[in-house]
Amino acid sequence: MKIAWADESILDGAYILGAVVLEEEVIQNARQAAAKLRRPGELKAHWYERNKKDRDAMIGTLRSLPVSGLIVARVPIIGERNERQRRKSMELFLPLLVGSNVKTVTFESRGPKNDQRDRDMLAAMQAQHRIYAPALTMHHARGIDEPILWLADALCGAVVAERHGVNRWWHMVQDFTQLVTLDGSTG
Repeated sequence: MKIAWADESILDGAYILGAVVLEEEVIQNARQAAAKLRRPGELKAHWYERNKKDRDAMIGTLRSLPVSGLIVARVPIIGERNERQRRKSMELFLPLLVGSNVKTVTFESRGPKNDQRDRDMLAAMQAQHRIYAPALTMHHARGIDEPILWLADALCGAVVAERHGVNRWWHMVQDFTQLVTLDGSTG
């Protein structure tokens, strides 16, 4: 069974939603490998707070695992709110996960209210038969509690860096990552 962990990044108005996908039997190994990325005294390993060497280690950990990645990058219209960007991104992201045979996705928690919005979005898509229940279940976890979320953060970070002209990390993950770019002006 395939399971995904998802995180987001926001860059100059673009909304990046990314997931790492693993087979169930390698989850514990992936969790242990990701946990080694946390520095002493840190609550979690976060791409934004890392230097080049640490980012290399994060991407190296990703590359060492039998993982696939999925990124939906949405370029919004001016003034569009983050929640609309997320909703529009998830309209494509969730069916792509289902199409990749993902049965469960765990998002990094954004708090009870926003987590409920995500669950409502999935329920609405299932009610509209855009995703057939129970093809996908959704959970949320705090970033400090789930090290695999740090790998999803690193995958998003590689895309953000590439969009800033630093291709190093994207080149290291692009062979196992599907990237879909949406133009916010078209939906």
